Amino acid sequence: PPAETLRVIVPGLYGYRMDSPNGGSYWGRVGEAPGAPEQMRRFSGAGEYAGVLVVLLALFSLAASFRKGPMFEDRERKMIWFWGVMFLVAMVLSWGRFAPAFYKLVYSLPYFSSIRNPMKFMHAGHMALMILCGYGLLGLSRRYLEGATATSGGVSARLGLWWAKANSFEKRWTFGMFAAVALSLLVFLIYSSGKSGLITHLAGAQLPSSIDPKQVAQFSISEVGKFFLFFAVSAAALFLIMGGVFARERSRWAVLLLGLILTIDLARANKPWILYWDY
Repeated sequence: PPAETLRVIVPGLYGYRMDSPNGGSYWGRVGEAPGAPEQMRRFSGAGEYAGVLVVLLALFSLAASFRKGPMFEDRERKMIWFWGVMFLVAMVLSWGRFAPAFYKLVYSLPYFSSIRNPMKFMHAGHMALMILCGYGLLGLSRRYLEGATATSGGVSARLGLWWAKANSFEKRWTFGMFAAVALSLLVFLIYSSGKSGLITHLAGAQLPSSIDPKQVAQFSISEVGKFFLFFAVSAAALFLIMGGVFARERSRWAVLLLGLILTIDLARANKPWILYWDY
């Protein structure tokens, strides 16, 4: 379902496995019997999480590709546009019967009618996101690590010097990025305040009797909170890199910082999928 595409950036918004403990049970609509929403869910919603930093870098590469400059060559800009369109196509195709007007058109094409699970188009979507993320890292490296001039002074002094010379794209991206962080905080607060309504919705969602709707609601809200935290940290790291804090000989610290954020984020998002059994 289109609403569950949000799991690309908020992994446990609708829970994880059917048997995840502590409120992590899946309560979305993937695997729901068509025409019988009251039926039990047959499958979990699968793990569609891409990583907040990955998506942020992918968006950065797309935004930067519309401006000619030292980040990307013309051929690279066209490739970024291509993979951006491919992700959009894969995402819409993954909605399947939940986007009937579009999928009915595609389903009439040869071989498409043999596809059992349209959600698997997100495999191609994730590949496109990873490629766009790679372009984002390439652009950052060229412009702000290898191509930047190392400056002396503290972090605030370097950021101030960069901001004074920043071009219009850099300033617009910075404002937009932190505005999105502020918006995500607002969404988290609104979602948290609607906890009672979410509990009521879950109580009528025909979940197994062993699942506590209050726990499920709290788990979902906490996942949105974690998204805000990693979004804020990722945006701050990107801002420091653009500000020249890690230029030239300090570039290895940028690699460590981004690698640490990505590893912790993906590890915490993948942990609920792993169950240990004493064979």
